[in-house]
Formats: sequence, structure tokens, C-alpha cells
Amino acid sequence: GNNLLGGSGSGKVVGVIIPPPEIRLVVDKTAQFVSRNGKSFEQRILASGEGKTAKFNFMKPFDPYHAYYEMKIREFEEKDAAAGSVEEKSQSQPMQVDVVQPRVENITV
Repeated sequence: GNNLLGGSGSGKVVGVIIPPPEIRLVVDKTAQFVSRNGKSFEQRILASGEGKTAKFNFMKPFDPYHAYYEMKIREFEEKDAAAGSVEEKSQSQPMQVDVVQPRVENITV
């Protein structure tokens, strides 16, 4: 039996380093956005000025917190799928906010 995988088969990520709370906050938020908006959203973050700072290092594969980040994306995707976020996705039409400024006529008495 040349079973090199050790037959764990649970699909659990091994050796995820949990970031400290302040980093975890950013990671969780980013993972949530990426799970909602797709991987292309990652590129938009990384292309931004802030994305080039150390704050978003977790998005780079060599970072120790990258595994945690990837895990969170999957977690949010599963959560969204479980929640049946159909109503959220179907909001394709932009919110129509017609701000009608009431004309204040100068009433001369």
C-alpha cells in the first residue's frame, strides 16, 4: 500500500497559524469580501496602495498567515452557500436612489 497521504481524507488544513487579533480582523474581513466578490477582488486589493503594505502580507502565499486566510475564504464560501445567499446575489440592479431636492421657491409676500 503506497498510501502517501496517510489516509486522513478529512480535508482539514493542517498547521494553520492563527494570526493575532488585529491581523485576524483584517484577514477575516478580506476573506469575507473575496468570498463574496470572487478572487479578482484580491487583485484589486493587491494593486491598491494599501495592498502593497505589510498589512496585507497574508494575501501572499509565502506568508505564515496565508493558510489561515485561505481557510477563512472557504469558511465564508461554505457559510454563504449554507445560508443560501441567493437573495444577496440577485441584487444585480443598482440601488436606485433618486435624491430629489425639493425646490425651495423664494416666496415673496
